[in-house]
Amino acid sequence: MKTVFKIDIFNVSTGNFDLGSVSINRTHTIGFVRCGRSGNMIVTCNLASISPRQQIVVLPGAFNRILPDVSRYAVAGCTQATSDQLRALGFIPTFEEVTERDSSLILAAI
Repeated sequence: MKTVFKIDIFNVSTGNFDLGSVSINRTHTIGFVRCGRSGNMIVTCNLASISPRQQIVVLPGAFNRILPDVSRYAVAGCTQATSDQLRALGFIPTFEEVTERDSSLILAAI
């Protein structure tokens, strides 16, 4: 989900304000830990819309491909993930997390 803000930018060369926009992707905090026995990543997403939480097991190669900002050598930690990254990891989206793209697919399936 993306939030767009309209802002006024001061142009020094002309002395006028120009209209601009800033797009910010909504992210969610997820926790992860590498299982010492299997090497797989145990990923937990705790959102208010998910009751009470979702926890999944992800292969380390897939985890590093989907979340490239996380170090390959990290054993445990927290990071930010977009809704698309959560879906790619395998989390089940809730009604609040359905985007416009998904709603058109849902309507097409009815």
